[in-house]
Amino acid sequence: SEAEISTLGTVIPIPKFDLEDFLDLCRDTLALLKTQPHLLYLEPPVFILGDIHGDIHDLLRVLSKIFQHLVNKTAKILMLGDYIDRGGFSTEVVLLIFSLMSQYPDNFYFLRGNHEFPGISNVDILDVELNSLYGKTPLFDEIHHVFTYLPLAAVIGKSYFAVHGGISPKLNTPEDINQIEYPIVDVKSDKLVEDILWSDPCAKIAGFIDSTRGKGMLFGSSAIQTFLQNNNFKMIIRAHQCVINGISLFNDN
Repeated sequence: SEAEISTLGTVIPIPKFDLEDFLDLCRDTLALLKTQPHLLYLEPPVFILGDIHGDIHDLLRVLSKIFQHLVNKTAKILMLGDYIDRGGFSTEVVLLIFSLMSQYPDNFYFLRGNHEFPGISNVDILDVELNSLYGKTPLFDEIHHVFTYLPLAAVIGKSYFAVHGGISPKLNTPEDINQIEYPIVDVKSDKLVEDILWSDPCAKIAGFIDSTRGKGMLFGSSAIQTFLQNNNFKMIIRAHQCVINGISLFNDN
């Protein structure tokens, strides 16, 4: 229940799992991801969730509200990346999403975010957590090796394009994503990958300009309309930016 979730880590202890079990889970998840395409095609109903950033309580709160739909095979959940950093429970979030992916491969799908690369933050919080829990182990590298095979985008019901960051002048059709070479170890190795993971919409422009983040692009209304019209999509669904009410609409689509 939501009340119980709020006491996780205080009243309810957070379980710690054996190192070898954790490593086995990484290998099982990697084997599964290697069978998935870089671009997912999903049929509704799909619940979509943005950045979690190591917040295990928020992730469990959302799952508790929709889990019945998932275990009954009536729905899917698609998470749009940024599972680690900031929230204090990156290790537990990784354990949970890898477990869900392995246990329910037809219900749980996870895209890659820009934080699923080492060295994005000044301090790799996941590395700090893992060292605290397990000491010096290969876990950090094993987890990031799994991340190198996460899909980059999803098409939902032929009408919605879901992605972590946004679109790119190099992205004419979603099928371009299937041409990207895997594993993706360095975000700078492919400009299309960088744009997909780092780009943001901008109300002050029409097309594309370099992003103020230093990676990716800013894209405006005409870039959005062109991409949607060329691919017969209704909407782009993306994460990557915090909005006060949890969701906001840009350019009506």
